[in-house]
Amino acid sequence: MGFTTVPDKKDGDVFTEDMWDTLIRDNINWLGTLGVLGYKEFTANVTIPVNTALPSPVTVVALDPITFDGASVVEIDFWAPGVTDISDSHFYMYVNNALSGDIGTHQRGGDSAGGYAQAHRRFTPPAGAVTIDVRATAASNGAVTVYAGPGGAGQWMPGFLRCSYGQGRSCAVA
Repeated sequence: MGFTTVPDKKDGDVFTEDMWDTLIRDNINWLGTLGVLGYKEFTANVTIPVNTALPSPVTVVALDPITFDGASVVEIDFWAPGVTDISDSHFYMYVNNALSGDIGTHQRGGDSAGGYAQAHRRFTPPAGAVTIDVRATAASNGAVTVYAGPGGAGQWMPGFLRCSYGQGRSCAVA
């Protein structure tokens, strides 16, 4: 169900039950679907072995396929609560198993504490069923762990990958 354009009404016009159903209730239901098109959490650490490089990065998190019209702008957000600081790592976005680009680099700082990883990308995916995932590589100076957990006392929060409508939503997802 798509958005139904609400016609201009004049003072004194009455909304019938059919008008309410099509113009208001259905649009409220449709508006509730705006925002997130795909979301996937990961709740366990992902290890990126030493010397992992392109063209064989390790998948950190992948969305289930989403069907697009080829014209809608979407935003991709990736977040991991922790990344080891032992080795330089790169995070890449893949679309339909093809490298889309480097969305983030985590530079080695000299200890194992590390920090979080976060990336944001706005783009127009191709028409049809599309898979989107984040993969990572590790340099020759050590393996990298991308931390995630179930949350709660003493636990890492889950990491996630999210696809949502871009600002100025065209709302034309197939």
